[in-house]
Amino acid sequence: MRRICLIVLCMMAFASTLSAQNASTEIGIGNSKYEEGDYAGAEVYYLRALQKDPESVIAAYNLGNAFLKQGKFEAAASQYAAAANLTEDKDRLASIYHNQGNAYYGNKQFDKSIESYKKALKINPNDEDTRYNLVMAQMQLQQLQQQQNQQQNQEREQQQQQDQPQDPEEISKENAQQILDAYMEDDRETKAKMQQQSGQRSLDKDW
Repeated sequence: MRRICLIVLCMMAFASTLSAQNASTEIGIGNSKYEEGDYAGAEVYYLRALQKDPESVIAAYNLGNAFLKQGKFEAAASQYAAAANLTEDKDRLASIYHNQGNAYYGNKQFDKSIESYKKALKINPNDEDTRYNLVMAQMQLQQLQQQQNQQQNQEREQQQQQDQPQDPEEISKENAQQILDAYMEDDRETKAKMQQQSGQRSLDKDW
């Protein structure tokens, strides 16, 4: 029984090694496509490599790069997160978080890009490229927040203007004339009644 187990374990190890070798072949082809600028083609081969070796951090990371080059920012950020879970190597993690920050930046998720850049700098504090990108993301986030505040203030002012009652000075000339005519008519009737009662003639003048 022990011998059978050993044989099974050896077969599993051989199959795992073979899958890793096949994944490396797919990664190599994908890298060639990537260098040629065929990022969609590279994506296909990196996916094939992951199918053969789901634990390949290189395939996972390179797939994220292929997504990033195609402007698939959301997919890239997700793929970098998957790659980060496959390695504890500090150099690789710093690169993964740096590129994840770029993916979030491209998707205008500046708050998340800042978090990723900070993770990369925590691992590699001397990376000037990451530090520069962090500053740019912080500036973009600040500018975006200012724009949102201005828009909210404008919307609030417009709502306040709509809720304000009509200013009496803004009454139209036509309405003002109607009000005046009604007042004059009432005044004539009142004076006429007083005249009838006192026997005096009306002293009203035509306008």
